[in-house]
Amino acid sequence: MPYPLGQAGRRATKVLEEIIKANADHVEAGVQLAELLDPKKKPERVIAIVEPLLRLKHTYDLYHLLGEAHYQKENFNSARKNFEEAVKLNLRNHSDHYQLGNIYLSQKRFAKAARSYQIARDLGFSSGVFHFKLASVYFNLRN
Repeated sequence: MPYPLGQAGRRATKVLEEIIKANADHVEAGVQLAELLDPKKKPERVIAIVEPLLRLKHTYDLYHLLGEAHYQKENFNSARKNFEEAVKLNLRNHSDHYQLGNIYLSQKRFAKAARSYQIARDLGFSSGVFHFKLASVYFNLRN
């Protein structure tokens, strides 16, 4: 199946795959390839590329990409662990806090979901769905 990228993107993907084949420990090439493949579109491939790199380096990018990929695969425990590490390394990313809130909400961890959603809101995150989820968390906390 061809990549949903233009010709330049396909060439870049091929070059990055060759770099990784020659040097499996090349963290930067792995991150760039995972971003090109997009964890929302090719989560299995992103997980296969990025997980081995965690033994070499612990960076925000690696945890964020793994969190997104596991979330797409509905591996919520793995997604939660990766997003928790990502927010430790980058406290200012509102979408990571929002995703973490979504995971906590799905696991019925309402107090943690409320805290994550509040941080996302304080960082400027806002949407109709977000406010509905936040209200749902508050409702469940009261009950």
